[in-house]
Amino acid sequence: MQAVLRSAFSGMSRQRVSIATFEGWRFGTMIPGGNSEFNAVGMLEPMERFYFDVYNSEGPEMDREGQLFPTRDRARIEALRILHDVAHDEMPDGDQIVITVKVRDENRQQIFEASLTLASAWS
Repeated sequence: MQAVLRSAFSGMSRQRVSIATFEGWRFGTMIPGGNSEFNAVGMLEPMERFYFDVYNSEGPEMDREGQLFPTRDRARIEALRILHDVAHDEMPDGDQIVITVKVRDENRQQIFEASLTLASAWS
């Protein structure tokens, strides 16, 4: 039994490329530009494009390219990862910081929002 996972990012779009092989079956996200994902039984499944807009103290950063995911739940997980990464990179110099990630679907309609408020004060 052997499992192999290769993962990388493609260019500036931050699009994850993962191909996993397990006992001869391949599954994972295909090469960017493809619009499918292998499921656990090796069948291709359609992917949807999701856009991740970030709102923080620097103002809004609108996602114009989007990323492909097989489900809305996977897009939700990506939004939470982005929220974590932005919070980590922007440790506040002041007393409070608010970061929001809004997810839009292929029709550019907002479908999900996650926010983090970090407040600090001396006692």
